[in-house]
This record gives sequence, C-alpha cells and structure tokens, in this order.
Amino acid sequence: MHIIGIVGTAKNTGKTTTLAALIDEAGRRRARIGVTGIGYDGEEIDTITGLPKPRLMLQAGTIVATSEQCLLATSAGYAVIKETDARTALGRVVIVEILTPGLMVLAGPNTKRLLSVVLDDMEALGLGAVFVDGSLNRIAAMSVVETMVFTTGASHSTEISFLSEEAHAIRGMFIGAECAGDPFPQRITVTDTSGVETGTLALRSLFDAEDTSRLLAVLTDTAARIDIPNMVTLEALECLALHAASLKPKGRTLVLADPTIALLAGEPRATLRAMRALSAHGFTIGYRHSITVGAMTVNPFYPSQRDHVFVPAYIDGDTLLRTVSGAVDVPVFNIKDNGAAVALYEHLMP
Repeated sequence: MHIIGIVGTAKNTGKTTTLAALIDEAGRRRARIGVTGIGYDGEEIDTITGLPKPRLMLQAGTIVATSEQCLLATSAGYAVIKETDARTALGRVVIVEILTPGLMVLAGPNTKRLLSVVLDDMEALGLGAVFVDGSLNRIAAMSVVETMVFTTGASHSTEISFLSEEAHAIRGMFIGAECAGDPFPQRITVTDTSGVETGTLALRSLFDAEDTSRLLAVLTDTAARIDIPNMVTLEALECLALHAASLKPKGRTLVLADPTIALLAGEPRATLRAMRALSAHGFTIGYRHSITVGAMTVNPFYPSQRDHVFVPAYIDGDTLLRTVSGAVDVPVFNIKDNGAAVALYEHLMP
C-alpha cells in the first residue's frame, strides 16, 4: 500500500485542492484508495479570510478514517467498517466505506503512533494507496508516510523568489543516507566504526544548543555515528556545524529520526544552510526512516485584503511554476492546469 502525504507549506497553498484532484483521479480509474488527515480540515469557509474553501467530495468505494463527530456533518452515505483505538478532540477515529458520493470532513489521528495504527488497519483492507492530509505545523505525525507532496503558493508569499528558495530548501532536507537502527531509541548514542557505543546522553524532549555542548564532551576521535532520536533545534545544528570544522578525523554520520525533524528545526532555508555546513566539515546526514518527496504543486491564488475584506487575487502562475520547477529536482505541477491531476497521479502511482 502506498502511503502518500499531502503537506501544505502554509494555509491556502492548494493542499486540499491537490488532495481532491488525486481522489477524483483515483475515482475515475476505479482505484481502491483510502483517505485520512492529521488533525482537522475540510471546513467549508476559511475561518480567517471568510473565503470559500474546497471540500472533499468522496466517491463510492473510498475508505475514510475520520473522527466520529465529522460523520455527523457528511453528506455522503457510508458504512462503518471499524472503530479504532485512536481518539481526537472530535471523538474516536472511525474507518468507514463511502457508499454514496458526498462531502466529507477529515479529522484523523494526530500523532505518529496513532496514525501508524490506523494505517495498519486500512492496509488490512487491501487498499492500493492511502492519501494523508497534513501541513507543516503538524508534520511530525506524518513521519510514517513513504512519499510526500508539498504544496506552496502565493498565500504563503507573493515573492516567487522566496517560494522557490524555500521549495529548494525543503527538497534538500529530504536528501540523506538511510541508516538502519533501533526504531525506538531511548537515548542519544555515539558509536565507533565497529558499532560499539563510546558515549551516551540522556534523552530530552528537545536537542538544543546546550545538548550540543554535552555531545561534544563525549565525542571521541573514534566516533563514527551520532544518533539523535528526538527533536532538534536550528541553533543546535548551527552550533554543531560551528564546532565541526575543528573536529578530527572527518567522516562522521549524524543520524536523525526522519526528514520531518529537519523541517521542524527552524526556518527551512536556514536549516538547510546548517546541514550543508555540517556536510562541508565531514558530516553525512542520515535518517533512520527515509521519506521521498514525490512532487510539489504550486498555487498562484492568495487572499488580498481590500477595504477590510478579503478577495481572491493571483500572481503569475506560469512564472511561479517555471521558477519553482527550476529550483527542485522533482516534478512540479499547477494542479489547476489541464492534465495536471492526471500527470501527478500517474507520477505518484505508476
């Protein structure tokens, strides 16, 4: 089963539109798919701008994992397949099959552990793929997916150069060596070339600049691999990069849990600079769980405020698509273009 996360870099960048296009294309092909989301999405009106938001129209045969209260607002006919052990603020997460087409609100599991459990339940139903609706501020729970599609656009910034630079940085963070290891490590470990532990640190909720100093104190000349399983701050990466220039010998590997850790460290462009500085001083960046960036989509729309009212506005879509495409090495689509949905679907699920 393909597990594909759709991640918006900001509100109104086209995440729901991209997800809806993939769902529609799957329905046209009569593919057996599932849909869920991290947290709550699918509201009819944007709560900030007051502008209409796209709703998810689900076709018969689609499998959906959402919270119980969301089912009270659906216009689709459905049958409950399973009540899971996952709970959200909107009740228990329930897996249902759509019997008659209709609109649906998604509010699925909001932690990595719960999402993993629900995805296992959905895989047992023989689905070809599950699309997971998410965003950058909820991306930690998305670390169990195998492929991500990022959406960006004018709602995030009307400066096309910024959007392309950020897209380049996000893509860059997902390039790292896959490093096997304990899937549930309980401490920060330093090992030598033969895999023998030469130092450990107690695990805290966040690896910060202070922890970098503690790490350097146990880092010997024989250290070959550093495993940091918890969240990492940008300041910690910058501090480690600053000291890396004087470390001998070179050739160490810094292993993080997955690329979402890098995305959550700080501003993407600054984080990528710190990671590249580490690489320049002999560090290889690795992940215990790798995630592929399958594609990106761009959206020229943004809400413009005029006379205290938000109205739809647009930047040049062709320039946006061309500039972001030139900044990354994955396919980029304007999902509103004719044929874009078909091309994106076929790229993700050949």
